[in-house]
Amino acid sequence: MLTPALLWPTARSVRWWPVLVPPLAGVALLQLVLDPDDPLDGTGLVRLLRVVTVLAAVGLAFLLDDPSSPTVAPVPVSLLRRRATRLALACPAVALWWLGVVASVRLWLPDTPWPVAALTLEAATVAVVGCAAAALAGRRSSERRGAVFAAPAVLALVGLTTVLPEPVALLVAPDDPGWAAGHVRWFFVLCVAVVCFLAASRDPARR
Repeated sequence: MLTPALLWPTARSVRWWPVLVPPLAGVALLQLVLDPDDPLDGTGLVRLLRVVTVLAAVGLAFLLDDPSSPTVAPVPVSLLRRRATRLALACPAVALWWLGVVASVRLWLPDTPWPVAALTLEAATVAVVGCAAAALAGRRSSERRGAVFAAPAVLALVGLTTVLPEPVALLVAPDDPGWAAGHVRWFFVLCVAVVCFLAASRDPARR
């Protein structure tokens, strides 16, 4: 019964504007670029959606910033539960956001084929990487400003993926023969990010 009681106080403590602005900017970019009269091909659309998901991940990194951390640290609620509560608040909105992105693409470019399932995996992975980076940064610095370090780290990691050699490439084009193998690597990155998030969210009191 403790977790439901945390939802409303947690929602009030979250600074929502840095969380919401980047994904909304991604949606605005999507609406500006999509043009039924000059439709993108599958590769161009995949690149655009990858940019949109990176923007959303940068926003999610701010979700774990907790200005109340000095006050709530002594209470009998673990760090992992506090962070899980914040993510639980955001998950429905993130799911609706992604459904809105998919619906927008279907509406504007109904004849352009694109791999929804594979890009959903990519979007989930980038989001979890953003949360893991924020959790790690918050552990090293402060729970109140982890995203200050995590947001640039996410952008740097995404930039690194653009120069990975072919055997370990992540940003594979849909028509590339290595598309399926690339998404096996995406799933591996997702698993590593989940493990990093859980490790970084161990309660400091357990030391």
